[in-house]
Amino acid sequence: AAGSPPGRYNAAMSSGPSRSVLRFGGWDGRRRRRDTWTLLAAGWRPVTESGPAPRNHSAMAVDARRDRVVLVGGHDGDTVFGDVWELAERRWVPVLRVRPQRRVDNGH
Repeated sequence: AAGSPPGRYNAAMSSGPSRSVLRFGGWDGRRRRRDTWTLLAAGWRPVTESGPAPRNHSAMAVDARRDRVVLVGGHDGDTVFGDVWELAERRWVPVLRVRPQRRVDNGH
């Protein structure tokens, strides 16, 4: 039977390849995570625990023309990311590496 992904705040979600739904990372109340889950007709299933550094507040969208999911940015509480990743064959692949920047405390 399919499991349920652990609860998260500010995880990135998008439609995915082959009419699935994907969720990456987020804050679990103690730390940022880097796991990826997919929702298919049979329920939620883990995809991978590798790839981008743990983060929340990322943006994720599907590139329907190439049947890929793209993840951009986010932060880990101290560092802001501007990198770009693609999910290909159950594996995150870096597309653009950008040097992370120190997060500015804005009270949020």
